[in-house]
Amino acid sequence: MRLHRDGETRERPVDLPETFNSLLGLDVQTRKVYRNNGRRYLVYRGALRNGRNVVIIWRTTQGWTKKDYKRDRDFVVENKLTAGADEVFVNGDSLIPGAQSLDPLFKERMFAGVEA
Repeated sequence: MRLHRDGETRERPVDLPETFNSLLGLDVQTRKVYRNNGRRYLVYRGALRNGRNVVIIWRTTQGWTKKDYKRDRDFVVENKLTAGADEVFVNGDSLIPGAQSLDPLFKERMFAGVEA
């Protein structure tokens, strides 16, 4: 992202998981990295202002086949990554029971009008 401040333009990296957490209003309670056969899972647990418990799972899915999504589902279920959550968000597509893609919500919140 390019930021212009004090007459100078600087490039800053964007942290998508942290940005999503902020847009969602998530009070992060834990952030943990899991590994499964070389695949990295970044899992956030937290609560929303309304008290609902949320799990957010980030992983790289580019090039995945149906078999990969099944392995993904099995890993999440076996490791109980969504246990106790009222809502589960994942980036991209998923076969994880009860999970919904965070992509539409991210775009909606990111580009929503700003109140003055």
